[in-house]
Amino acid sequence: WDDFFRILYIKPYARIGPYLVGIVLGYILFRRKEQETRKFGLIALSAGWIIASGITLACLFGPYHQHFSLATRTFYNAFHHTCFAASLAWVIYVCLTGQGGKSILKHLTDSLMRHK
Repeated sequence: WDDFFRILYIKPYARIGPYLVGIVLGYILFRRKEQETRKFGLIALSAGWIIASGITLACLFGPYHQHFSLATRTFYNAFHHTCFAASLAWVIYVCLTGQGGKSILKHLTDSLMRHK
């Protein structure tokens, strides 16, 4: 474990995928201020949320108590950080562009204010 941590885990190139996802998202959000934001349709938004949720759940709970082949474990370890960052980038993008839907917190506070 110590060799793995020292040789691979703490090296910056081991996390270049999520870093690049964040850089691309930041660039897109920066350019959004200069241009008109394209709104997604209901089908595209629904598909995006379903895919992002599926990727997030697969990254978090996919390998839990599973015994996969070496090829599957290698693929998972190579891409799960980047896939998780991409699904999180989707959530951030649609929320910052006003397409994230009504948040649960806003719904709860609105309903509490109506009852007063």
